[in-house]
Amino acid sequence: MTKLNFIPAKHGFHFDNEFKNNIVGNINAGEGLCGGMSLAAYNYFISNIPVPTHNALDNDFGGSDPVPPLHSKIRDYILAMQWETFPFCGPYLVFPGFNTPRQHFNWCVSEFDVIKKIIDEGNFPLLGLRGSNRLGGTMGDHQVLVYGYDVNPSRLFIYDCNSPDNETVLELDMSNMQLLHNGNNNTFISFFKMLELNPTILSGLNTPTYIDLGIQSGLTVSTNGIVGAPTSFSVTIKNFGDFNAHVNSFLISLRDPSGANIDYMTGGMQAHPLQIAPTEEVIISGQCPNLGTVPGNYTAGLSYLSKQNQLINIPAKVVGTVSQVVFYLRPAPGRIGVLDNNGNVYVKEGALDAGWSLESSGVNSFALAGNRIGVLDNNGNVYVKEGALDAEWVWESSEVHSFALAGNRIGVLDNNGNLNVKEGALDGAWVLESWNVQSFALAGNRIGVLDNNGNVNVKEGALDAGWVWESSGIRSIALTVINTI
Repeated sequence: MTKLNFIPAKHGFHFDNEFKNNIVGNINAGEGLCGGMSLAAYNYFISNIPVPTHNALDNDFGGSDPVPPLHSKIRDYILAMQWETFPFCGPYLVFPGFNTPRQHFNWCVSEFDVIKKIIDEGNFPLLGLRGSNRLGGTMGDHQVLVYGYDVNPSRLFIYDCNSPDNETVLELDMSNMQLLHNGNNNTFISFFKMLELNPTILSGLNTPTYIDLGIQSGLTVSTNGIVGAPTSFSVTIKNFGDFNAHVNSFLISLRDPSGANIDYMTGGMQAHPLQIAPTEEVIISGQCPNLGTVPGNYTAGLSYLSKQNQLINIPAKVVGTVSQVVFYLRPAPGRIGVLDNNGNVYVKEGALDAGWSLESSGVNSFALAGNRIGVLDNNGNVYVKEGALDAEWVWESSEVHSFALAGNRIGVLDNNGNLNVKEGALDGAWVLESWNVQSFALAGNRIGVLDNNGNVNVKEGALDAGWVWESSGIRSIALTVINTI
């Protein structure tokens, strides 16, 4: 199976092709802008501009009208794209010199290899479909956008604007020599390539200019530029469209220098299930009391979760606004920690002659990593704080034998030899990594364990990565990483 990265629920229009147009003489073209909707959706896709969120189910177009009304901006653009397709469909929509089921099917078999080759080259075929009304059925001709194929069985994956938000499949039923449209054998009888669309080249008139949700002001990041310092984010979103817009939630996204997702530091998804009226503005903000764990470039962006559960980036609309901000966080002042003979942990930050801050008492062992401090108390409980020296402690685990900190990871080895590791927020979920463990180490994105049989295994990358055996007959283990930032 081969698919290009077009997703109908994300990149296709969210209303049905129920346009009524008298665009060719006195012929009423019911469902008549299929080519325009296909080409327009493609242009939005390659221009990296979200299609409008408008839909008929929420009565966005008023009254009983299921589509944008005459002379609206989005309808005019779709209509213009429809005209662009006409020169390429006319020669094929006339009777091609045959009209039997076998002849139509043979045409499909021949065209399938053509479509397959186009997709293999990374291009999109705009497909013409001959309707079943040519052989006594009821369905008329149609145009769709192809974004994938499979060879066993032979089938094409299409954006069909008559079925918004859904993946539609055209299948060659070799046994019965017929074309199936989502399993139906009485819809279309054959297909043909109309256009080969290169994603590096805009088709039709120009880049789509109509959007609904865009950035009115921002995105701004307020920080002193130090790892672990308070940081805030703010952006104003506006509906620039002519009809209501819809989202499930907004997200100020954040990636650390390694590209890891740290959205939790901006507050995560912010629910906004209500419609947004034309010209209405929505302010989205996020605050983090202690942003980041390592120095380097951080990237903030803005997106929304659509009603189709697709995460979509929101474009900058007004001059001077940006949809993405890259900002650098320099290392926090160095810290020194000590555990005295009475079980008290003191930490100082910055200059060597800085004052000590009492962090905790009744401590068995402790660890420092970036702007995090962790302690294992005499009762087997692990607590971790993040940010300033006077930040609040967060309980992490109990019945702990030993623990370690590394970047945004916390590892605990319990009294039964089970190793659990969490990544990200202090209140994140634990992942069981290994059992029968004697000791362990964390460093960067690596986890190493020494089991009770003297074997050392190490994994690298995600928490669910596979283990790699390293050595046997071992008494201790240590890990280190090279910081390339």
